Amino acid sequence: MRLLPHRRVSRRVWPRVDRRLLLAGFGVLAIAGALLLGVLAPPASSGSSDARAATRPQLIVSRFSEDESTLWLVDPEDPGQRQTLFSIEHAPGWDVEGVVAPGGGRIALLVVPAGASDPGSDAHLLLSDGGTPRLLVAGLDLRGGLAWSTDSAQIFARRSTTDGDGVVRTSLLAIDAASGETDTLLQHHPVGQHHTVGAIYPIGRPLSGPIYAVTVGLGGSHLLTIADDGVSTRMLTSTVTRDWTLSPDGAQLAFTAQQGLELEVLVVSLQDAALAPAQVAPAPVATEQSATTQPAAGSAAPAWRPNGELSIGRFRGPLAVAASAGESAVPGFTLPAGWSPDGAYLALRSFDGIGPGAPGTESIVLQTSAGTRVGEAPRVVEGQDLRIIGWWYASP
Repeated sequence: MRLLPHRRVSRRVWPRVDRRLLLAGFGVLAIAGALLLGVLAPPASSGSSDARAATRPQLIVSRFSEDESTLWLVDPEDPGQRQTLFSIEHAPGWDVEGVVAPGGGRIALLVVPAGASDPGSDAHLLLSDGGTPRLLVAGLDLRGGLAWSTDSAQIFARRSTTDGDGVVRTSLLAIDAASGETDTLLQHHPVGQHHTVGAIYPIGRPLSGPIYAVTVGLGGSHLLTIADDGVSTRMLTSTVTRDWTLSPDGAQLAFTAQQGLELEVLVVSLQDAALAPAQVAPAPVATEQSATTQPAAGSAAPAWRPNGELSIGRFRGPLAVAASAGESAVPGFTLPAGWSPDGAYLALRSFDGIGPGAPGTESIVLQTSAGTRVGEAPRVVEGQDLRIIGWWYASP
């Protein structure tokens, strides 16, 4: 799910229609809990060496066109250097979903193939080690998204089917990344025992832990814990949620809670029922312009750093908030998209708009863990219609 409109597809964690809920203050970021950054798109020409074998993490960026998407590896030290991995043909207008394996070196992709028409039931799960992707499973739901297990052995996805009476029913699947063997974890019915279910989204599986998923519907958002002894359910919030992400140690879940255009990052302990707003350090001033930015009124897009610190995007708040306070909105805000596995770089989605409801144009930016100094130009991935897939790194 996203806050921003997407190319026909409503993406899972900040769908183009969701993600652009964006924050305020381009260049303002806070490591250890509140880094703000936005990411731009496809760069210039590729280098001569094989970036797939590079020991330093490379950012994977997808360039969308009407019936084909191309994946690049981008050097975070020099975003103008990129290497083409491969291109994927797809049904006109439908973007691809992609997630890099936690172990690096493999990419899982959901694609509505050319000739197909229904993203809810026609998506293919493809797997690539950097070369031509191979088909793993067909008949999936593009809008359900993907998640990996922490050991990179399983991929979790959603399958939707329509009964003869027109009722759509969904299943949560665990797919073996080596063989493609599929295991149905649970059948998801339109109406739950205590709440109306709208959709189910896989979150992942920590090492030696249960599988986690979230349902979002009229009754709010509920966390599902799937273990050998069954499935347990607990309410997260009475609102819509998105951007669910497990902490590196698997002990906490961070997510964005949304009510209208009001957003807030919350963190829940997976060991007990504790739920609280994300605790983050004040964001340092990165540019002279950001020094005039009004205090943040919301937060979104949590991203865990490998050392367990939580980075989030902060923004001024809905346009109505600034207007009612008689304040002029400062253009620009950023959303974290993911830390590199070595914790050295943060990929960000940067917007030149004024906040939720008016995000403006999106771009991709890279920042080092040291932040961006005043007067330092941001490392922008140049191009249009780009999206971040994740961080690639070769096994030693």
